[in-house]
Amino acid sequence: MPASFNQPYAGRQIAGRVTAEGRPAVGARVRLVGLASVERVTDATGHFDFGPMVPAVYSIGAIEQGRLADVQRIDTRDPKLRSDALELALLPCDASLVGRVTDPAGTPIRGAQVMREDVIGTETDDQGHYELCIRRVALQLEELRTVVRAAGYAAQEVITGAHGRHAFDFMLIPETILRGKVVDESGAPISGASVRITSGEPARAVRHHGLAIGAPATATSDDNGGFVVRGIERGPHHLVARAPSLAAAADTAETDVTLTLRASASVHGRVVTGAVPIAGLDVTIDDVTALTGADGTFEIDDATPGETTVEVAPYRPRTPTIKLTPGANDVVIDVESTVTVRGTIHQHGTAVANARLMVSEGDNYHACYSDADGRFELPGMTAGHYKGGADTAEAYVDLDWTIGTSDATYDVELTQAGQIAGVVVDQANAPVANVVVRFETATVGSNFDRGRCTTDANGAFECGHMAGGSYKPFVYFTENGQPPLHLDHEPVVLAGSSARVDHVRLVVDARRLAIHGMVKDKTGAGIAGVRVIASNGHEANTAPLPVVFTDAAGAFTLTDLAAGTYTLGAETAAARGTARVEAGSSATIVIGGCETALAVEPGAKPARPMIWDDRVELLGWDAPPSVKVGTAMTMTLYFKVLRSVDQPYDVFVHVAGEHRWINADHTPQTGHCLTTEWKAGDVLADRFTFTTALDSSGLANPPKTYTIDVGLYRGQPGAWDNLPTATPGPITTVKLE
Repeated sequence: MPASFNQPYAGRQIAGRVTAEGRPAVGARVRLVGLASVERVTDATGHFDFGPMVPAVYSIGAIEQGRLADVQRIDTRDPKLRSDALELALLPCDASLVGRVTDPAGTPIRGAQVMREDVIGTETDDQGHYELCIRRVALQLEELRTVVRAAGYAAQEVITGAHGRHAFDFMLIPETILRGKVVDESGAPISGASVRITSGEPARAVRHHGLAIGAPATATSDDNGGFVVRGIERGPHHLVARAPSLAAAADTAETDVTLTLRASASVHGRVVTGAVPIAGLDVTIDDVTALTGADGTFEIDDATPGETTVEVAPYRPRTPTIKLTPGANDVVIDVESTVTVRGTIHQHGTAVANARLMVSEGDNYHACYSDADGRFELPGMTAGHYKGGADTAEAYVDLDWTIGTSDATYDVELTQAGQIAGVVVDQANAPVANVVVRFETATVGSNFDRGRCTTDANGAFECGHMAGGSYKPFVYFTENGQPPLHLDHEPVVLAGSSARVDHVRLVVDARRLAIHGMVKDKTGAGIAGVRVIASNGHEANTAPLPVVFTDAAGAFTLTDLAAGTYTLGAETAAARGTARVEAGSSATIVIGGCETALAVEPGAKPARPMIWDDRVELLGWDAPPSVKVGTAMTMTLYFKVLRSVDQPYDVFVHVAGEHRWINADHTPQTGHCLTTEWKAGDVLADRFTFTTALDSSGLANPPKTYTIDVGLYRGQPGAWDNLPTATPGPITTVKLE
């Protein structure tokens, strides 16, 4: 990340020690990533030393076999940081990814790096095998980021968590090489410019955190302004280039680009609460970070002009956005006055290390892990009413805090620790290993009240983390994209928050099925090298989706699927397509092409015009007044295009009941029709089908009346961009009987 330094702490030593369970970790690998990427091995006392390094923001990670790596971000510009006495603690491995890294033909890739947070990890063996300890849960998605890099291939990253040992194979495609030149407005080359490349917004038929995407790449321009970027996927990319007092950003799918840098915005700022300056605080504007000095001031060069956000976590700016103009900008960032909440997390009176604690008041979110003595600290909190929880894999407690204007101390006891143990077997009575077991309660209550675990090699499981009551069991091959395995078992009753039930026997249909298919264009010709993604809609947001690439003839095979109906999505740079198919059968996905309607007569119409951004009007819809729970529901929306749409929006359809909703989001016309292909005057009939058995969390839907809400959106979870409408809200209802 580019950074401006306003404090000259030249040549600061980066050193420290690595421990595991409080003892020195001898022979642990330590990697430093930043202005330089270097590696050391700890000595007999667990110590490492990188020597003096240029003051900057670095990532540092330590790892040893069979333990969870510790990855930290350090800012050696901060005089308070003891950069020569860093402490990295390796934790027990309670979750891991295990699998192979191959090319699309299934050939193993030896020596591929599989890394936590793109900092440190492991390498694949001769057969492409790897195993990497990962976090079971996290405070932020970055902690669940796994990156795979191999020479000659496009790097991938995926956001994934696991409850136990989770099988996942990475498939790397040959790299695309992007070449370019950085120039100023006169056309003169600029040397030494930094260039950062990220994947453009994925125009995926299925958008999801579990979808592997291209990992970021960086380059520096040479004396002639030229640069070369390797290890990226083909398709659209977002490029940001910076040089002193100059910046540029571009979105392009070209592999030969020229970036023209123009005057950037420089910021001289001050962070205060009221009139009191705040020192030693990271301020991020655009994607540039600086550190505040003793008087609260900071300086940032080379930010992109325009409206941008200000981040000063854990504080909250009273005005979260600022508008930057080319040249000098003076800003004062006034943050809300804050307090610090401290405490200790216990279970049965014993301090609990590495417990996760999360509380929020609306979008005011704070989280941390407890240290080795169970202590936690949440700085930067503002007065308000916070709800959340603290948990480990075995136990949790709900939190309900009212924070005032003074520091506060809380003792947190993990009280909800009900357990269910047993075995998963198939219909031939053979144990089923490495499958996910979930126990879900139908009671509306805590978001934490569920059991999740993974079976061992003998099919045995032990799930904790439950408050007591009646729990329905589910078993999955994976927590993402696949339906639960067929299972006929009564709910399991826990008598209380410390109760335990043993010898539960779950008999499942453990057949692993395949889908064979072809991806074709509108002429019927097969399309090679297309990514095909499968999803059944049972997704946990932090586990990878099944994915494969088409061969030279456009054929593909998806394997190891549970029985059920899947939506398959495939795309090229210009268009996409989808198909719905049963596991164990075949499918053809046709990419591209909108079908317009000459005349339509919807069965129902809005009470008043429903128009998005003066571009798209909902003329009406066809939908049944009722369906039986568990059957598929088909609905048609009729859109009229008033003006062209310059971005690829999807249709969101939410079928909502109390405390639950069914997600029927989709790309128009089963994925064939991008909104960027819509032309003024077109009328389009968008017919789609969705299941009604389970809600978005995988819980059974009760019979009742549900409202149906419709809109147009683009983006990723946490960064939605809805096309605005003056008439939002549900359009109709459906009764699930």
